[in-house]
Amino acid sequence: MKKIRYVIVIIVCFTVLIFGFLTVSSSLPKFIKEKSNFNINFSVYPFNLELNTDKYHVYANSKALTNIKDDSIKIINNFEGKITGAFNFMHNDVAK
Repeated sequence: MKKIRYVIVIIVCFTVLIFGFLTVSSSLPKFIKEKSNFNINFSVYPFNLELNTDKYHVYANSKALTNIKDDSIKIINNFEGKITGAFNFMHNDVAK
């Protein structure tokens, strides 16, 4: 039981540390961000997280999460259709 408490405390501390880092980094003035090789833009509502480096630009926002959800649904439906088609094909061959 004590081990679980330590794990929970460590996870909470790590979460608070990351959230604080994101909040402080995103609230820096624009002239500091422009001179930096690494900058972060973060807002909770609406959810928006952007990480910019010299070569890479990574973002996660509510629109990106919605697109991921919609694309996942399309992939699952497509996969389900192919499995159903293959099953029907095999079932028709056996029935002949």
